[in-house]
Formats: sequence, C-alpha cells, structure tokens
Amino acid sequence: MFSVPVLYEDIAGVWRNWVAGELTAKGIDSGHHIAEEAPAELGEELRRAWAGAEAEAEAEDHTA
Repeated sequence: MFSVPVLYEDIAGVWRNWVAGELTAKGIDSGHHIAEEAPAELGEELRRAWAGAEAEAEAEDHTA
C-alpha cells in the first residue's frame, strides 16, 4: 500500500494548476477512504476551508 506522500512528494503541486488563488494543503492520517477512516479530521478541515472561502467571498462583495 502506498500513501499519497510516497506517490507525490508535493501534493499541493499536483493541484496547483487547477486552483485559482491561494492553495494550502494539509495531510490527514488515513488510508484511501479518508471520509470513513478520519471523518472528524476531514470534517474540521473542510469546515475551515469553506469558512475561509466564505469570508473571502464576503470581503470581495464589500469591495465591489
């Protein structure tokens, strides 16, 4: 079994071409099925990312 860091040294680099704006990456200790193996950690990271995206969009609305 290979983990993502073993297959891709720079996972953020893999996604960089598909992301407009800032890109951040964080590892979650799990296997292939992250949502099943680490649901709390995944949920927290998604909430954090979405909250940041929402705040960014709100700030843009106020400057337009």
